[in-house]
Amino acid sequence: MIRQRVLDKAEFNRLDLSGSILDLPVEDALAMCDALVAHGGRVHIDVIDETYPRRIGVVDEVVRRIPRRLWDAVELHLMVGPDQPLDYPRFGRVVAHLRDPRDPGLAERLPLAGERWISLEPQLWQPEDVRTVVETVRPDGILIMLTPPADAPTAANLDRLLLPSAVEARSLRPIGVDGGARPEHFAHLAELGVSSVVVGRALFQTTKARATGAEQGGTSP
Repeated sequence: MIRQRVLDKAEFNRLDLSGSILDLPVEDALAMCDALVAHGGRVHIDVIDETYPRRIGVVDEVVRRIPRRLWDAVELHLMVGPDQPLDYPRFGRVVAHLRDPRDPGLAERLPLAGERWISLEPQLWQPEDVRTVVETVRPDGILIMLTPPADAPTAANLDRLLLPSAVEARSLRPIGVDGGARPEHFAHLAELGVSSVVVGRALFQTTKARATGAEQGGTSP
């Protein structure tokens, strides 16, 4: 079940919203893909390999079973090592996470997509590194990580958007944010020049959450 008020709040703040299906079982994830697109959202899929030991990404079965009619609304976020095969369908957006400013190799071999983005942790980058990668790779946009990539869910660190490398990224390309963002952050994100946001648990009302809410006499906003 999608929390419509989250989508409405994103639209009010002129933010494109992607729903992350990272923590959902296979059948639930596929159902949420349909629901997200029906509600006007984008589907955010994290593909994480063993080079990121903290977390397992969306299983390959989900990626392969997404119907072709939904491909344009899929945002594939690749957090993988240099040897990972990239034989994925032509989705609407593909994002390469770059851990090393000196090695944009993953971004240079991204699969074909409607848009090709990069993601980065701004505290690890200098403004000149961002400029160099943008000039080399020519991405359509830059996703700023507000939490450590492939880590357990934590609160978004909005101060990362004020770092010099994030400011530089915003001056060069449209920027989005990923990691811990919640609806109460949307207005501030828009003020900081963010154009898109990835949301996970705050967007989905799962069966477990509904049951917990019923026991407590309601659900949290």
